[in-house]
Amino acid sequence: MEEYYFKFEFSSVHCKSKSINYYVLAKNMDDLKLFLSQHGFNNVPPEAIKLIPRNKTGKYDENCVLEPYRFKSNSSSEIFTVMTCWRYIDEAVSKVASDLSQYMLFGEAIVRRDIEIFKTIGDLIQNLGVAHVIDFSLCDVDDTNDSILSSREIRDMHKKYCQRVGAPTEDTDVVLTYERLFESVDNEYDDVLPITIECYISNFTEMMMDVFE
Repeated sequence: MEEYYFKFEFSSVHCKSKSINYYVLAKNMDDLKLFLSQHGFNNVPPEAIKLIPRNKTGKYDENCVLEPYRFKSNSSSEIFTVMTCWRYIDEAVSKVASDLSQYMLFGEAIVRRDIEIFKTIGDLIQNLGVAHVIDFSLCDVDDTNDSILSSREIRDMHKKYCQRVGAPTEDTDVVLTYERLFESVDNEYDDVLPITIECYISNFTEMMMDVFE
């Protein structure tokens, strides 16, 4: 007996082109109904749902298959399970990584490992796990080094910093943050994800409102 996916296609509020519609693939109708309920899709027209043979889904993204994902919350100790797909999880994590990277450039004082207060602040940030001090890589600073710097070393460090800060980094820092967000999980569906339920909701809402475009 041939197996099928239930394909649900939808668009953002301001979308005028069918070619950029979003979609999800459900293994069964129960999964799709849960996705629709949790994501606020009411009175879905029948033509928005189609049966797609699983052996003919080559043109579709397998990352759009619905699975249950677990999230923690900023305001509750409860763990929330959401029926969604990896594509929208990945987009939310990528946005978090990009946002975090904007707040991890602290200014050249942070690289003065020979000054106790700056060393302590740098160490605390580095120990947060997903965070890192971008300034360290800009100046090629060893964050384990706490030796006294000579005047020449300070001048060289300042010169490197001024040359590199604001220069294109090919999203290296964003990629590093993205990778660190997933270091604590095995990317299995029964693991709690490294973003909160509030983050996922915010990202999906922005997507549906065309905020990204």
